[in-house]
Amino acid sequence: MAISPTQIRIDSNVKTKANELFKKLGIDMSSSVNIFLRQCVLQGGLPFKVEIPKFNAECHGRS
Repeated sequence: MAISPTQIRIDSNVKTKANELFKKLGIDMSSSVNIFLRQCVLQGGLPFKVEIPKFNAECHGRS
């Protein structure tokens, strides 16, 4: 398997929290990104649902 170096921009706080999580899981950032990308390929899209949030007046105390 050939390795291709890749650079991405990530919010510093998100990166720190993600690295803390990955450390608990016993993996690093590179492994987690590889897992994510493999799942995208296997599923033919993002491995989770992505949608625009709907405004719910009832939840926001408006009628």
